[in-house]
Amino acid sequence: MTKTKIKREVHDGIVISSFFGELTIGPGVHAIRTEVMEILTAGVTQGKKVKLIIDLSQCTDIDSTGLAELTRSCAAVVQNGAVVHVCGPQSGVLLGMIRAKFAEVWEVHEDLESAKHGIKAQR
Repeated sequence: MTKTKIKREVHDGIVISSFFGELTIGPGVHAIRTEVMEILTAGVTQGKKVKLIIDLSQCTDIDSTGLAELTRSCAAVVQNGAVVHVCGPQSGVLLGMIRAKFAEVWEVHEDLESAKHGIKAQR
């Protein structure tokens, strides 16, 4: 099992959370939940509308539990009046997202630049 790592950056008012490794049952799922809740809490505390990009370009694997938590986390973002886009899913991760029909519900972009453009266009 590969440990999940997260890198958080802020560019032009957009929070970019990049996930590295596996988003699978156990620590990977906990990492998604924790990261998104921390970002939402900080945004609410500061009175700002959160704009979040979840970058999966370095994510090597996602299982059904990871997809379920990613879906729940995206829903929590929207329910709190924030905006979320996902970008960069590669091969196996993308296949899992297609099978789960994730992209039919959430904004999924090929790369980070298109996600930035998409989220900036959304008010």
